[in-house]
Amino acid sequence: MSDASDPNWNLLPDHPREFFGLGEEFDRTELKRAYNRLIRLYKPEKHPAEFQRIRAAYEDLDRGLRYGEAAPSGFVTIETRGEDLTPAQLRELREAIGKMVSTRETSGHERQSLLQRLREVGSASLYAELKSNANRSATEFLFLAFLSDLHEAKALAFPQWILAGIKAHPESGALTSILLEYLKHPPDKQLPALLKATAAAVGNDRFYYLTETAWQKLLEQIPFPAFEKLLDECERGLQDFRIKGKLVFYVQILRKAMWFADAPWIRRILNLISEHQLELAEHLGYELEMNEVLLDYIKIRPAFLNGDRIRQEIDQTIYRYCVMDDFAALREFLAAQQTLLKSSEELMHAFPIGEMQYNPVYLPWMLISQEIEHRLGDERRELEPRQIAPKVAQLLGDIDRHTVGSSIGFLWKCIDWSVYAMAFVMLVGLPALVWWLLAVLTGPPAGHALGLLAGSAVAALNWNLTIPALATWMRQGRMKSLSLRSYRELWRRRLLDFLKLTLIPVEDVLRVVEAFEQDEETASHFQYIHLVSLYLRQDFGLAFYSVAQQFQK
Repeated sequence: MSDASDPNWNLLPDHPREFFGLGEEFDRTELKRAYNRLIRLYKPEKHPAEFQRIRAAYEDLDRGLRYGEAAPSGFVTIETRGEDLTPAQLRELREAIGKMVSTRETSGHERQSLLQRLREVGSASLYAELKSNANRSATEFLFLAFLSDLHEAKALAFPQWILAGIKAHPESGALTSILLEYLKHPPDKQLPALLKATAAAVGNDRFYYLTETAWQKLLEQIPFPAFEKLLDECERGLQDFRIKGKLVFYVQILRKAMWFADAPWIRRILNLISEHQLELAEHLGYELEMNEVLLDYIKIRPAFLNGDRIRQEIDQTIYRYCVMDDFAALREFLAAQQTLLKSSEELMHAFPIGEMQYNPVYLPWMLISQEIEHRLGDERRELEPRQIAPKVAQLLGDIDRHTVGSSIGFLWKCIDWSVYAMAFVMLVGLPALVWWLLAVLTGPPAGHALGLLAGSAVAALNWNLTIPALATWMRQGRMKSLSLRSYRELWRRRLLDFLKLTLIPVEDVLRVVEAFEQDEETASHFQYIHLVSLYLRQDFGLAFYSVAQQFQK
């Protein structure tokens, strides 16, 4: 028995807007909200077929919004050669023609006349008859495309008739929609020739909207220099003052192309986008941000990849997410999160504190994670500090008690005693020695007065300059070394166990720790809170583990 919230699957693939329950006018935010509602019902691990259909419909609408285009119509091809149409194929053709050709473009009488002619003379005669016509309507080009699947041996006969129709009738939305659908799954070997033919037929900025998916596919098939050369050749044939489609295209394709392209090409595309920044729609902000952080990662990628298994896993997951098709990339990403969860010790070893700056690695990982959460409809809400403050306070108290009772705690006490001794010597011992020397050398009573003044001056100098300088030296030297050792050997393990037990995201833990740290009264209760806060901000091992926990089923 179906639920009232179940979508009407009969609306796909022809009516994706109605499938999502959207009005005539909608934006990407509304589309994402409708998409999330359905994905919560049809998660990929339980309903892979339904998820893929929902995702495909979403991508069609989202691409249309990015380029400012209407949603495409679906179409059906007839995969039979060398024989006439069967009754079933004839019905299929009639339904396809009816769906794809708007009454605004051609009359129903013309369609019925062609279908009647098809029944009377057969597909071969009608095909020859239409080919001989000098002036063809959009509907006739549509019939020629379908009939060419039966009577032409050429691999690209179908798209060539569609392209010829678009060149003759550029206003035909039906022909354009068919071409768009065809280019989603083009023949691999003929793809370069098909892209050239499309550029010649379309001839304007809309070329990018129609061919984006095909270019994404081509990136995997040919070396990048050949890809670049073909794209330049196609662009030379476009005559259009508009640049919006071109900008949207490069913003979108750069995520994948940057892994194959050379540095000069990337710089050229970035300069193009930068020069026309004001012409980009605001809703492309996420894509721009993602490209920026991915490029930052690629710059430090050689230094990051040091042979460590976990680092290799993270790198390959980021790479695969950018270059694979969406559904496969999603599965790979979820599998990688499970790997990180099962390899917490290796993960901590892969991200030692203070070795290098890991932000360029973590930022793309976080953005991809948020994108996956969006796709799965599982965006988590930020926890309120008051909800977790008692648990974090208990954690900090446990860290203090565990440290005090350890050998490292004894070293901390030794440093404290050293600081107290240093302060005593600098503020009492050294001024007293100065006073005594002047008193002995000069004699009372002038020596006592002079010694008192000199001793006071020495004490003031030590208080304002010498003691702070020595304290800084100790913090940067022995104290820094000991604090880092404390975090690595004691505190990090406590924090990891806390995350495993509570499933609280590490950024929420850090937020509460920082709030405690800024409150003098609260901070005074925890001896090591400032150091825990300092190193927790730098702990990307815990950060990656915490992200993986959010995908734990």
